[in-house]
Amino acid sequence: MRLENYYLYPKEPGDDEIPIGTIPKKGMQYRACGNVYGSEKIPVGTAIITSYVVKNDGEKIVTDFGFVYELGNPHPDYVELDKMLHSGEYPILYEWMIYDKDGVTKLSGYEGPSDGGHFVIGRVVVQDGNFVVFDNGKKYFVDWFRLLLPLNLVMYSSKFKMEFFMGFKCKPVLVHNDK
Repeated sequence: MRLENYYLYPKEPGDDEIPIGTIPKKGMQYRACGNVYGSEKIPVGTAIITSYVVKNDGEKIVTDFGFVYELGNPHPDYVELDKMLHSGEYPILYEWMIYDKDGVTKLSGYEGPSDGGHFVIGRVVVQDGNFVVFDNGKKYFVDWFRLLLPLNLVMYSSKFKMEFFMGFKCKPVLVHNDK
């Protein structure tokens, strides 16, 4: 089977991201998501999340259930995340959560991995794709796939339009920018 538009993501919130083309450190638990092709049981192009990856040679992965996936092209959002990991141009916001009180919507998360980063919160005044700018002027790349509490997203999903990130509908539109 082949996995296209893939993204490798760690199990634990504090674990580092997995740059494209790298093999995660030994013992790190992670999964892959993407669109599967070449399966006899899964319809062509279906978005999936694999069980844990136990082997990765950079070109294919093997899951703990024994499924083998050839890695095709990474998802464009993963490519953009990878660029931020390498360039450091903007900090990455992980483990995010939405707060909405008295009509004021704020986004919180960890700038950098939650085990070594620091907690930030701010009102989003600009949202451009995977980037947000807080009311203090600080710009972040948001890893929308790494939300802190999935229930938080469900609570606010009726309030905000939801867009796709890494093939899954998990990116809230917090600000409507005039263009």
